[in-house]
Amino acid sequence: MKSFLLFLISILIVLSSCGTNREESQVTTLNLPEAFSQRQEVLLSRFIDKISYVPLETKPDLVLARMARFEVTDDFIIVRNVGLGQKPQILLFDRNTGRFIKEIGKQGRGPGEYENISFLPFNSSKNEIYAEGPSRELLVYDIYGKYIDKIKIPQWIDDKAPDNHNRKTSYPDNMLDKNIFASYVLNSSGKEQRKMVLFTKEGIFKIFPNSQTYTRNDWGFSASTAGGYAKFYRWANNLYFIEIFCDTLYHVTKNELKPRYYFDCGKYKALYSKQEEILANRNTPEYFFISDIDESKDYIFMQLQYNKGNYTGFIEKKTNKITFCKKDIPGISGLKDDINGLMDVVPKDFTQNNEMVYLIQPVDLFKWFELNPEKAIYAKTKLPWINNIDELSNPIIAIGKCKD
Repeated sequence: MKSFLLFLISILIVLSSCGTNREESQVTTLNLPEAFSQRQEVLLSRFIDKISYVPLETKPDLVLARMARFEVTDDFIIVRNVGLGQKPQILLFDRNTGRFIKEIGKQGRGPGEYENISFLPFNSSKNEIYAEGPSRELLVYDIYGKYIDKIKIPQWIDDKAPDNHNRKTSYPDNMLDKNIFASYVLNSSGKEQRKMVLFTKEGIFKIFPNSQTYTRNDWGFSASTAGGYAKFYRWANNLYFIEIFCDTLYHVTKNELKPRYYFDCGKYKALYSKQEEILANRNTPEYFFISDIDESKDYIFMQLQYNKGNYTGFIEKKTNKITFCKKDIPGISGLKDDINGLMDVVPKDFTQNNEMVYLIQPVDLFKWFELNPEKAIYAKTKLPWINNIDELSNPIIAIGKCKD
């Protein structure tokens, strides 16, 4: 009998340990310093085989700022035009021709006018575009520019902050689904207990707690006002999230933040608890920061900031191998364009149709032509649209179909 009980106990222990290993195996650890030390030349043709170029229409009264953000949908290119000293706009262009179609809403204080643009992605399920209203609200427009609704943004009290800083409102950063918005909560007090808020038109749906803290030095000007940066992106109807002072990529669900990848930064790790000190001295070169991340069917692309430089990297999802790109002579770390021979490519986004989207700024292209005159002649012959632009033209949106 005793031996039988020991046998049962041993079976339970084995089953228990197997379950733990299975759970841990869902989180993949990636060694960033090792991959970064082996930077290499990577060809664009590894990912795509054909590129469509869409020069956006340029007019005297239609000049896009360098800081403008671009989103490619099935039919349109949506531009959130924002820059220093420039009135924010939401602009609609034709995806195939780059022709300007119309402005969506306008900034102002009148009925249906917005205070700021929103970087919420286009809600294709409802054909809705969003902007930030003047009174803690999200304004809703249809794709034709008609104002159709407004959604109140939840507010709460951060009881760890001084009274004049404790009332918190977080405008949404992305969408969990067609009805649920996701807002990152900036830890401005250093002891904020909320990390993320999910809400709907009816109110708060879920609050994810924050257990990390840092020491706030004062309540005057502080580097922490820019700290706790977070990046959301969607792929295959899933929402993912990472903080600049956190080394984990999470899958956001209605009930939990599920760790997906752990980025082991080794000696380059920027500690959450030290963010005030680190951000006050951003000219120090010793930290890794993942500043952007997006996903396609087979890869996850990222931008790594290190030592005042930006480096393009990618994870091959089938093997979990991570690779970083070398810098070229002008200092760009991107994919070598072996398809059309233009400047190196830094992916900016991926559509839900598995297309790579990147941006070509004409001023950068013509500077590159000066450094590469023979390639310039070849490019202007192969790509006639180049002869119709100049350095002051609006950007070109490049769309590459990813290989299956």
